[in-house]
Amino acid sequence: MPLYVPESETKNRPDLVMFQSLIQPIFPCARVLDYKTLHDSVYPIYLLKLSNGLELTLKTGARQLAILLRQERHSLETEAAVLSILASRNSPCIPRLFRFDVLDFSPRTPFLLKQSMGGVPLSDVELSSITSAHRNRIDEQLGRTVKFLGQFISTQFGSVHCVAQGEGRQSWKHTFLSFIEAILCDAEDMFISLPYAEIRHQVLRLAPALDDVTEARLVVVDIGDRSNILVDRDTKSVMGFADFSNAVWGDVLMAEVFEDPSPALLKGYGSNKMQMEDESLRTRLLLYSCLRHIRRIVKQYYRSRQDDEEMRARRGLTMISLIPSQSMAHFLRGKQAGIHADLSAGLAPEHFVLDDVARYGINSRISALAYDPVQSLLAVGTSETQYGSGQIYIFGQERVSAVFTLPRKASVKVLQFCTDKIVSVDSKHELCVFSLEKRAQLAAYTPPGHVTALLTDPSLEYAFIGLQSGDLVTYDLDRLRIAPFKLPNLWKEINPRARILPIVSLAFHPRDIGNLLIGYLEGAVTFSIKMNTPVKFFQYEVPPGAPGGDSDPSASREVRRPRLTKAVWHPTGTFILTAHDDSSLVFWDPKDGRIVMARTLVDTDINKPGAVLPTTTPAGTFSLKEPIFQVAWCCKENPDDTGLLIAGGGPTTEMNKSLTFFDLGPTPIYQTSSWQVLASHLAKPQHVSKLATPPSAEVVDFVLIPRSSPYFANAQDPIAVIALLSSGELVTLSFPSGHPISPTNMLHLSLSFVHPFVTKIALASVDRTRWLGWREKRAQGPSILIGGALAKKPMKRFENRDIVQTAHADGIIRMWDTGHDDQIENPSIIQVDLARAVGRFDNVEVTAMSLAGGAGEFSAGLKSGEVVIFKWGRNQNAGRDLLLGENDGPGQLTDIYRRADPGLKEGFIPLVLLNQGQGPVTALEHSDVGFVCAGFQSGGLVIIDLRGPAVIHTTHVSDFVKHHKRMSVRKSHHSSSESQSEWPTCIKFAVLSLDGEGYSSILCIVGTSRGNIATFKILPSAETYTASFAGSRNVDDRVLSICPIDAETGVPALATQSAVANLRNGYKKNGVVIAVTPSGCRIFKPAASKGADKNWDDFLCDNATVVRTNEVSALVGMFGDGKARAYSIPALKEIASAQIDNILDMRRVGETVISLSGDVIGWIGPSELAMVNLWGAGLPLRRCEDAIYNPALSIPPRPTISNLQWISGTQYVSPADMDLLIGGPDRLPSKHMREQMRQDEMSLQAAAREQPQSSGSPAQGGSEEGYWAYMQRQMALRTENLNIMGDSMDRLEESSSGWVENVNKYIKNQKKKAILGAIGSKFGF
Repeated sequence: MPLYVPESETKNRPDLVMFQSLIQPIFPCARVLDYKTLHDSVYPIYLLKLSNGLELTLKTGARQLAILLRQERHSLETEAAVLSILASRNSPCIPRLFRFDVLDFSPRTPFLLKQSMGGVPLSDVELSSITSAHRNRIDEQLGRTVKFLGQFISTQFGSVHCVAQGEGRQSWKHTFLSFIEAILCDAEDMFISLPYAEIRHQVLRLAPALDDVTEARLVVVDIGDRSNILVDRDTKSVMGFADFSNAVWGDVLMAEVFEDPSPALLKGYGSNKMQMEDESLRTRLLLYSCLRHIRRIVKQYYRSRQDDEEMRARRGLTMISLIPSQSMAHFLRGKQAGIHADLSAGLAPEHFVLDDVARYGINSRISALAYDPVQSLLAVGTSETQYGSGQIYIFGQERVSAVFTLPRKASVKVLQFCTDKIVSVDSKHELCVFSLEKRAQLAAYTPPGHVTALLTDPSLEYAFIGLQSGDLVTYDLDRLRIAPFKLPNLWKEINPRARILPIVSLAFHPRDIGNLLIGYLEGAVTFSIKMNTPVKFFQYEVPPGAPGGDSDPSASREVRRPRLTKAVWHPTGTFILTAHDDSSLVFWDPKDGRIVMARTLVDTDINKPGAVLPTTTPAGTFSLKEPIFQVAWCCKENPDDTGLLIAGGGPTTEMNKSLTFFDLGPTPIYQTSSWQVLASHLAKPQHVSKLATPPSAEVVDFVLIPRSSPYFANAQDPIAVIALLSSGELVTLSFPSGHPISPTNMLHLSLSFVHPFVTKIALASVDRTRWLGWREKRAQGPSILIGGALAKKPMKRFENRDIVQTAHADGIIRMWDTGHDDQIENPSIIQVDLARAVGRFDNVEVTAMSLAGGAGEFSAGLKSGEVVIFKWGRNQNAGRDLLLGENDGPGQLTDIYRRADPGLKEGFIPLVLLNQGQGPVTALEHSDVGFVCAGFQSGGLVIIDLRGPAVIHTTHVSDFVKHHKRMSVRKSHHSSSESQSEWPTCIKFAVLSLDGEGYSSILCIVGTSRGNIATFKILPSAETYTASFAGSRNVDDRVLSICPIDAETGVPALATQSAVANLRNGYKKNGVVIAVTPSGCRIFKPAASKGADKNWDDFLCDNATVVRTNEVSALVGMFGDGKARAYSIPALKEIASAQIDNILDMRRVGETVISLSGDVIGWIGPSELAMVNLWGAGLPLRRCEDAIYNPALSIPPRPTISNLQWISGTQYVSPADMDLLIGGPDRLPSKHMREQMRQDEMSLQAAAREQPQSSGSPAQGGSEEGYWAYMQRQMALRTENLNIMGDSMDRLEESSSGWVENVNKYIKNQKKKAILGAIGSKFGF
């Protein structure tokens, strides 16, 4: 049986007999107990465990289908030779070679048996666990090992295997050249695109430096690879090295560890520093690096390909290029570009320092929601993902916000407001308490088990925590410690043999806080805190023959007990509702524990045998139903007028999984209603409505927005509901109508990033005065968030405002001021209704946007090919919902003014729409002087004059493109389809003088995907304008950005209203164009002058533009190596660089936008933007200091039991009494209680002062009573009333039994009179 096992044949593994035969000659008395397969892409490796305690590593020949590099063809022989050489020194880090041989049977595969070193590869150890001390210790050991290997000397150069075979060379130069040639041949075999001729030329030119190596020393080239270093997982000490197959006799500096050696490595090697002033040494290191980069590129084609690894290696190849004198290059660029002054004079590296300014959006996927109606705040919790750990966001009015970070990396699972605090439970089952007033974490508590439910109440300062074990513990939120009140698993009384009975739901009685509803997995329990005993147990059981909530008819023949998912009270406590995982909704009578009604969203009486339910599915099939995810029993201002809001419970096959609302109407009076009346009330709602949500996403959670009350489970008189979708997005709906509510100026700006997700961003600079005048007037409902107060920031009155435009998946575009870390004078958000302007509400993905602040106009380009233009103004059709109408044909401008939102009074009004029918819009520019230019993926280009409006020019890229010979090696990654097509990628309007002309004109400059830059001249003609082609040039790569600037001052030479107006007076602008591509930069005078150019060295550019600071200009770009760089103009000399990949997501760095002032706005996650200032002081992110808690807003009193309940004998327990029942009699009053007592005392004293002086001594004595004495008296009084101490409860029962008896008799008489009165009225008495 061969040792090679195909990966797909997982069952045909090598047996122990095979391994036993291999170790028998070495260890005749030992046997193989077990083995483990170690993953390796080329050579199968097995870890063998022997009966004598040894562990061996077995490495066999290459897999049958593996394609090997020339260097890898004798890897086993090389490793065996190296281990044989090193055996004489007996190093503890070098494994012992036991056997190297060939199998005796076919196929005759070589194998190698060596000692297993133990430990784990360094690559498998988390970087966060490796301290700098660990790293230094590892590097020092690595240096010592390299030096140890280098002590072995050979008489010949070459691979260890070749030298062992007597095929070595006498010259290190010729040996290295053979290595280069071998890897290039490997590349040619796979048709890999590489500059072969250039590589061979440069290597031959620099090869004489290799003649300085005269001794052939042993080098294991990749010994420093993280996967090759074996360390102890705990101590991080080096245990050994895993592989020695990549070894040569040559220059020790060829080892990879010398590419960027640390001081600790050099110390271990025995050298304090590298002699980098030695030209020969630098050249050798350069050649070795070149070989490694080529090998990494080639390996991607022979192994599993990783594009990022290949790109990094390709960038490294530029290191073999000759670098001319930098100063001469800078001087020549300035001359060639036609710029004679240094436009970046005075900029120094110390000026280019990053400030982390702000965050916009949500850092990760939303996992929890909470709302505080008293403070009018919304809390959002996020989950831990690759983009960040869980955080808690608190949002108030306008831009008011606060962010709390969990103490450990975890996901927020539950959020609840409680007075001046917010309480969270995370995925690590830790309860955290945060202060809204102090904006800080107060405490963290880990309960004795997994947390499955949490309950707080605005009138209490305790958190009730339900555990997976079924136990309940309480936490004192004022004292920040565990409270004495605990409950065991009450359901054990019903099912003592159940192993897992977690608490899944907790709820206080809406009117009687001393009555607690506990939902377990199998049922619910009502527990009386005042009596300290369970009252009723509710277990839902579906008998045989009853349909139940599920749709499977085969399950109806047996007893079913669906699992409980939620348990809630009726707003007055009349009923209890339990929701179950089979979509059942079961209504209970809390007094006697009977089922009043069991139903689903559609069917009723599902717990009764013989019930026949209507079906909509074909015969013989059934549709599974979703469990009830969330349910809220809502009520109007009158708590008896109720309704149910339900998420889930519908068929899984439904595409539109909306929320369901049962409007139950006024609740029948329990005491006078029959059982049938109560059941009919729950079975036949007055109205059933669907609150529509986006298709293909289901609601997993929601939070109601009550008008004012924090009680009734936050469900009294709600005005809206915010739903969390399975996609991670939010949707806000009016309640109970279900109409969508736009988050614009209703919710915080950051929430709009997930309402729905942002698909495209753009940035524009708008004059401050203009932006202050843009205050949208739109019909809106009552505000949802009005809490908090903005922190004061400095005012910057004379700067333009940076306005971000965000396009969303629902066809809404929003504009807002990012600010400059200053006071935002106009924090409102402007909404552009793109979907309505296009005339449809699907397929509205935005691909390009452009805002002309000076003209008050805006354009958007769609993937479907339309260009839509808006203009700021008043809506003449406000309040009238007109027909949208049809769009005109291709090439025609459609008037879409009538499509303005009828609720919009003033804002961006739709103007015209153009659909060229030429594919997605790839480039779009809207000028301040009434011109719009759009490019399409088919290569089409159109220029629109809005004065008509009219299309004044249409053309195709092929009409003006010159076929340039492409010399760049970087372009080899283009596909054949890309090489055949070309489209506009960047457009700018400028006012400049063309090369050779003595006047300036309006220019439209267009860059394409294949590096062509065309210039169009726009001139007046009669009452309109005409555009004509002026020339083009090629920059050899895709154009990322075009920046026209004044050659004298460096100020942008854009087509502004003032610049165009000055053209009538003979205004002339001597300007140049800076065009940036991924591979370099070009500065030239339009339309076709050669100008100056610069190629980036070891990296590719993703985005760049010209920025201004302190009256000077610089070219700033974002590069693929994770750095932001600033270059001088016109020399294009690097001024400075700063690491930016520690902030931005480099996978989306191409979507980054850069403002004229040097602010960078880019993505750091799917729904979060970061703003970084490039000309800062190195300041870290500072969260805003907004006030989010208003202590002047008091919590209203908690609803109490009704008069009838009091008459019937219900003992009322106040929240103050609950403090004693839960916290015990020794607990001092909380801050909330002391404040309430202080207010009561002040009221009494004020009343006493208003009485006449002759009112008597009792009033005087009361007014002289001290605060602490009053508080102690109140405590004692409540303790006495509750009879907590000793056997006072027994005395209370005895003393009140007679009173209760009298009350019961009175109630019976009243019921009898009521019934007789009702009967008498029927007969006319």
